[in-house]
Amino acid sequence: MLTFTKMQAVGNDFIVVEGEGRDWSTLAPALASRRFGAGSDGLLVALPSATADVRMRMYNPDGTEDDCGNGLRCLALFALHRGLVSGPEFAVETISGVKRVHVEDAGGPEASVTAEMGRANLSPAAVPARFPGDRALGVPLEVDGERLEVHTLSTGSAHTVLFGIPDEARFQRLSPLLEHHPAFPERTSVLWTQVLGRDSVRVRIWERGVGETLACGTGACAVAVAAHLAGYTEGRVTVHSAGGSLTVDVAPDLSLRVTGPAAFVYSGVWSG
Repeated sequence: MLTFTKMQAVGNDFIVVEGEGRDWSTLAPALASRRFGAGSDGLLVALPSATADVRMRMYNPDGTEDDCGNGLRCLALFALHRGLVSGPEFAVETISGVKRVHVEDAGGPEASVTAEMGRANLSPAAVPARFPGDRALGVPLEVDGERLEVHTLSTGSAHTVLFGIPDEARFQRLSPLLEHHPAFPERTSVLWTQVLGRDSVRVRIWERGVGETLACGTGACAVAVAAHLAGYTEGRVTVHSAGGSLTVDVAPDLSLRVTGPAAFVYSGVWSG
């Protein structure tokens, strides 16, 4: 038996639990199953931390451990409501380092949460990606007979941005091929992006280990960085996805901050 809380942030939904002593990477696929489990885009585990106020571990539906911006914002709201932290501004230990969060909590089931996401890393080795040079922005990649221009970087997780949103058939065909392309030995998330203006973009998301999702926090950060460095947008951009909108601030040193809603959905007990 496992008590859990279901949460979502702009359509990215998560199962959130507390505690140690379980093989979470093995449990994540069963819990995340849409038909046989609770159903989610990932599993978040809140743990004590020696270096921050609370620790987050995040597992994709295939059991791989990863970083997650929307998950971080959900866990922040969860930690505040559960009394795991002492106030609305605190530090969370993640797989990619310690990150500051601020929860604008009114005591209800939803709150605006801002998370400092660290600095974007443009090095192909950080993704990792098999591209020459010190960055992989605007480089050609052959996929299924097509020559695509990709912008690959790490914002705590591996992301590949492409400008232009394909039709349904191309999205479904190319997205998994990009995720599993030999250029990405640990796979990559794929972010098809349309620039709407100097402060606004739209994105359709294919997450590694998940498939299509309604939103992605680290992905929104990657899109904001790629669009800004390509000269399409300013340092602050609203990233619209199927699940809602996030605001991303990109500093001159590529430090990132993301703001958006996070919400409780329900609590339950899993007996699998």
